[in-house]
Amino acid sequence: MSMRTDDFDYTLPEELIAQAPAEPRDSCRLLVVDRKGSQAGTPLEHGGTVEHRIFRDIIDYIEPGDVLVSGAVYDLGGGVRPVCARAEIRARTRQELTGQIALTESEKQSARGGRTRWALRVGKKRINFYQNSGISNAECDKITCEYPFAIRGVFALPFSLVRERVQPYRTADAPVSADAARAALEQALLQQLRETIGADGTILAYETAAEVTGGVLTVTLTAECEQEIGRAQATPDAEFLQLRPPAGEGTTADD
Repeated sequence: MSMRTDDFDYTLPEELIAQAPAEPRDSCRLLVVDRKGSQAGTPLEHGGTVEHRIFRDIIDYIEPGDVLVSGAVYDLGGGVRPVCARAEIRARTRQELTGQIALTESEKQSARGGRTRWALRVGKKRINFYQNSGISNAECDKITCEYPFAIRGVFALPFSLVRERVQPYRTADAPVSADAARAALEQALLQQLRETIGADGTILAYETAAEVTGGVLTVTLTAECEQEIGRAQATPDAEFLQLRPPAGEGTTADD
């Protein structure tokens, strides 16, 4: 089957081509095509209906949450002129966020072989009272306490006693409560969702699903939101409509 561009040619009488804007501007004609055929109008060959209205009637077809997009149009001279309109575009969007967390965490457990050692600090010098008391080839915590020779408000001598405790430890995997992990992960995903839709966005409804595989908890949050997806902005040369890119994978705007 071949197709040629002239297959799409059609006759358009010159008298039906508008030569100037209608006055008032909202009195121009509006062609309404209803693909579902739920509105009154002339039936179409492949289903649906078509109806001729006046442009000011467009408000009869716009419902809360609908997205109305306006852009540049060609003028009669063949150039492009902007549609000078300012608007905030909001839509209902579907967001899906996923997070994972391990159901085990490393926990320190004290091991045998701890050492306590003492030293004397005199001014900026330190005199150690130990030798070869370190612990090698082990992970250790070192706890240092310093005891000055002084009576508060009475006197203070320029030296102090230093006590160091070197305690080896080993690490072991400890279980994490699945319920606590899921609650923490859900809160983190909700916070991420709020940042995604912005301060002016609203979470209308959400649900979470969780599964555990190989000791890892996966939580998926699915939410229906209302948020701003675009805004008409002014530039030095023209007025244009700039749509925001998708906020993340899984973000879609409902029709």
